Amino acid sequence: MSYKLIFVFIIITGLCSCEKYNDEIFIDKYQKVYGEWISDKKCGGYAGICYDFKGEILKIVKYGEFEITNQQDNYVKGYFEIISQDENSLKVIFVQRRGQLKLFSSDDLLVTFNGNDTLIFNEGCCDRYSYEFIRDK
Repeated sequence: MSYKLIFVFIIITGLCSCEKYNDEIFIDKYQKVYGEWISDKKCGGYAGICYDFKGEILKIVKYGEFEITNQQDNYVKGYFEIISQDENSLKVIFVQRRGQLKLFSSDDLLVTFNGNDTLIFNEGCCDRYSYEFIRDK
């Protein structure tokens, strides 16, 4: 009898622990964030200029998981934590789980799109940067 109870408990616990990966985290408007993106340019800083920022590959998969790889094969894997999300804006934090690659200088980023093929992460405020990625086809 006790073995059956333990078995049922293990199954229920296992199903509940996977639940966060079965729910979509983005509203419909922001689900176009999924896919593979290649860095294109970085703008901002004290001078406010833009320069080439090519070579970083950002893969965003279902349920907000991501991987970033650079040209030296350094990488980081993790997931998005949503700070806020509505029809007007999306703000996220990249939470790293594995690897060591610092791509952004700020923790919280405003996500915007320029059409369906350009993804922009904006650090906001004064001397911060915005990072533009182009969808890889």
